[in-house]
Formats: sequence, C-alpha cells, structure tokens
Amino acid sequence: MFERHEIEALVVGVRLVEAWCGPDLAASARSALDRIRGAVPEALVDRIDDARVYAPRFAGRTPQHFEMTRHAIDQRRRRELRYRGEDGTLSERVIRPLGLYFWGKVWTVAAWCEMRNDFRSFRLDRIGAPTLREPFDDEPDKSLDAFLMGVRGESNP
Repeated sequence: MFERHEIEALVVGVRLVEAWCGPDLAASARSALDRIRGAVPEALVDRIDDARVYAPRFAGRTPQHFEMTRHAIDQRRRRELRYRGEDGTLSERVIRPLGLYFWGKVWTVAAWCEMRNDFRSFRLDRIGAPTLREPFDDEPDKSLDAFLMGVRGESNP
C-alpha cells in the first residue's frame, strides 16, 4: 500500500506530466491517478487532493514536435527534419530518436544522427518540418545505452 508521501510524489509527477509532456501523456497520467485514487485506503484519498506542489501550465510550453518525437521513439522510426543550429544555420537531418530530455527550459531529443554518423542532441524548439520515416533496427552501438555511456565518459565494451 502507498504511504502518504508516496501518494504526494505520484500527484506531483502527474502534475508535471500534465504541464510539460503533451496531451497524450497527460491523459495517461490522469487516468493512472484515477486508478490510484481507487486503490488507496479512504483515509489517504484526501492526500491526492491536498498535495501542495504544483507545476504551472503555460500555454505553448510543450514543444510542437514532442508527441511526434515520443511516438517515433516508441515505434523506433527515423525522423527527417530541418534543424536550426545555435548560429541560425539550417541543416537537413535524418535521425534515430532515442530519448527525450527536459532541461528545465528546453526539451532535447538524444539521437543517432545519420548525417554525422554519431550521437547528437537536438532541441525540439529548433526542429522544423519533421516527418516520420522508416523504422530502424536496434543496434547496440547506436542505442540510448551507448549514448549515455558516452555522456558519462565510459567506453563501449
């Protein structure tokens, strides 16, 4: 059974998802919270409504391409996109999206970039004209685990 602090953590998590993760995940989070509400003892149901940690919802804060990127990751499908670099330069890319990361201000997608033949991170707010492309097969050296090993400075076994 959930402890009262665990219930609060779940409520806060739902609120964060609702505020920052797009309509599909928000609906799933609300649905999960309703199921949790039905599973906790009556004495703890009030904890769900009494949680005092919020994530304000600002219009337009979920990036335009969040849902498409999330679905591309789930379906292991390449994305073709136009990317505007920090200096304003535009490039055409085909990527294998691997994971989404929120940095408190911007969302990025960790990806294998087929143009650079290496891992890259792309800010969602700099992506234009994305399209879904063909599926890709998992390859250990082009995976999220390999990306994270590189970030941590570990070598691939």
